[in-house]
Amino acid sequence: MNQLTILVQRVPLIWILSILFLCSLVVRAANSFLITGTSFDLTGDAVHYYNLTVNFLEGDGWQDLKGRKSYLPPLITIELLPSLAIFGAKVDVARWTMVVISCFTAPALFLVARKITCRSDVAIITSTLWIFCPAAVFFSNRVLTESTAALMVVCCTGSFIWAAECKRNSATALTGILWGLMALNRTIFLGFPIILLLSEIVLSRLFVLEWRWHARQWIIALVLWILVLLPWTARNFVEHEVFMPTSSAIGMGLLITNGKLGHPSVQTGLYHDAEPLELAVLDPAINEIERDRLARELAIKGIRQNWMHVPEAVFMRAINYWTPRANPSDTFITRQDLITIPVYTVVLIFFFSSPFLRSWSRNWPALIAILFTLGIALASWGTPRFRFPAEPLIFLGAVIGFLALADWGARKLKCEVLQSLFSFLTLQSRRGR
Repeated sequence: MNQLTILVQRVPLIWILSILFLCSLVVRAANSFLITGTSFDLTGDAVHYYNLTVNFLEGDGWQDLKGRKSYLPPLITIELLPSLAIFGAKVDVARWTMVVISCFTAPALFLVARKITCRSDVAIITSTLWIFCPAAVFFSNRVLTESTAALMVVCCTGSFIWAAECKRNSATALTGILWGLMALNRTIFLGFPIILLLSEIVLSRLFVLEWRWHARQWIIALVLWILVLLPWTARNFVEHEVFMPTSSAIGMGLLITNGKLGHPSVQTGLYHDAEPLELAVLDPAINEIERDRLARELAIKGIRQNWMHVPEAVFMRAINYWTPRANPSDTFITRQDLITIPVYTVVLIFFFSSPFLRSWSRNWPALIAILFTLGIALASWGTPRFRFPAEPLIFLGAVIGFLALADWGARKLKCEVLQSLFSFLTLQSRRGR
């Protein structure tokens, strides 16, 4: 047992979790005050998340500025509603709400890392590194799904392992609830519980899994998962008369990533949304449900016509998913790249060389979560943003890899020192004769 482990075990758990939360808050506050500021303009989906929340508070219903009622998953808006209702409908309030949410990931990661590895030193190193993770700090004050997605992946992994260990119905039900919330934050996670179930079935035939659920647990969790999704699904049915447990943005997502597989941008693992192909989809005369349906049809048609381009696009998506760059679509090296390239190069080297990847019997829930986000990228477009929700677990694997290498180096050095000492003593003994 090393000194760091002894030190961590002497500190009360609540103190450790509180310190991790407060340190996260200090780092993210410093980023907001000293680097980005709090008044920079909202862009992309952040505009729609914020304005949807404001519209709802002002009595204009659940819709964004374009009148779309189901285009965005609801969880971010639900997170913003209390703070904006109490402190006022201001962009700064929305940003600080996301900052606070992002601060919970480090404490949660400590608990999950300690449970998976049974090592307090690994847990404290991993959670501390996450506090300073460039992407985590960057996304912390963005009104986007990234921070919540990372927190949900960590919590779902930890809750699943906890339920597998204790077999309590309450832990199992919590896992199902978290699965539902994860899907309500990001639509792409809707199928995660099913993939996890299939993975357990397959892997249990290959390994003796340390974390397994009984059939009763799967039933309880899947029922809770459905119940969490039910209000949003029912609301969408009332609004649009269609079964839609997700959002109306899936069609457009498929279209810009797979509708023109032969386009140079798509072939580099990115997406393409500037062709006349989308003009019919963007026709204001059709509603969002018809637009979603038409976009799906065009995407499927594009895949059928250009299927021969799929392998190259998928390969480049994998490359972009694992890139250490902040944004693979940038033509030149940016200031963000000067930070992310050295950091993520080191992290990914230790991750891919880590024994974490070879211990499927114990680490399989975390590894499946990582592979799930990779699969989403392969099916759509390659970007570190799709990797980010699983990055806390990637950091965990990297720390395990680093410590394993350090232990190997220490043992090897110790052996060489002892061997040299033995040779020296032997030589001196012979001289004495």
